[in-house]
Amino acid sequence: MACEDKTEEMHFVSLFEETLERNRGHISDDDIYISLMNIIKSFIGKIEMKINNYQTPEMAWAYFFRFSPISAALARAQVLEAVRSSEEFRSFFKRHSLEVLSVGSGPGSDLIGLCSALHDNSDFQKLRLTLVDKNEHWQPLFEAMIQVTRCGDYGNASRLFKVKEINSSFICCDVLNTATYCGALGNADIVWMKGLLSILENDEERYLAIKAINSSMAVGSLLVVIDSPTYLKFEDFQEDLNLLYKAEEKVYNFFEPSKTFLNVGLSRSTKQIITVLSKIRRDKNN
Repeated sequence: MACEDKTEEMHFVSLFEETLERNRGHISDDDIYISLMNIIKSFIGKIEMKINNYQTPEMAWAYFFRFSPISAALARAQVLEAVRSSEEFRSFFKRHSLEVLSVGSGPGSDLIGLCSALHDNSDFQKLRLTLVDKNEHWQPLFEAMIQVTRCGDYGNASRLFKVKEINSSFICCDVLNTATYCGALGNADIVWMKGLLSILENDEERYLAIKAINSSMAVGSLLVVIDSPTYLKFEDFQEDLNLLYKAEEKVYNFFEPSKTFLNVGLSRSTKQIITVLSKIRRDKNN
């Protein structure tokens, strides 16, 4: 497995490099370098970076370069672990079709990791990937990333795109305003939240986000959250969400040797873990 992990990580690095090159346009190496340094400084002593820091193309592109490979690799590893550990989670990928709604996960790099994990662990024939985020700069990167994955040869994710019918779409809106995408929430088999809780301002916002998303989810659907253990607090939702699986707390290390961009490397480790919850029907008699 370790050899396959390293191979997939190499594919992730190449895939995201190609995606970035297709979308750089007028943005220079110096622009990305300066933005990378700002991102690194902003993370010192913190476990999160606020969403407002990504509101320019330069910052968005720099973030995509530094964090996409480890985001995909972590998602792949965590999904594989959850699939091995939870029969109910595993059963979701045996359906004929599957709808995954990613909420607030930036450019959606983690969805490539999900696709990589599903190549050998799914029976569905159709997959719809929908990404919801209010940052318009993520949309061209998301669309290009899907195209590069579909048409290229980047490991298991590309293989999945070649053997399954996979469609994708991007909804540009504030993820906290669930009324604007409640239809997508209601249709989703899996609501996917990678890193959303980390970029929200405080615990109240995190609580309101989970409450709003949970209220629009269909009974029987799954909420899959990959984030810092600090923010994985679902005690207030026990009447609505049943815990199926939670990974043990540990550091995930990215094996692929860090390629550099003007001597600034890729992110190499993260403490984010996966939690899988099922939406249950509330007992109206209580």
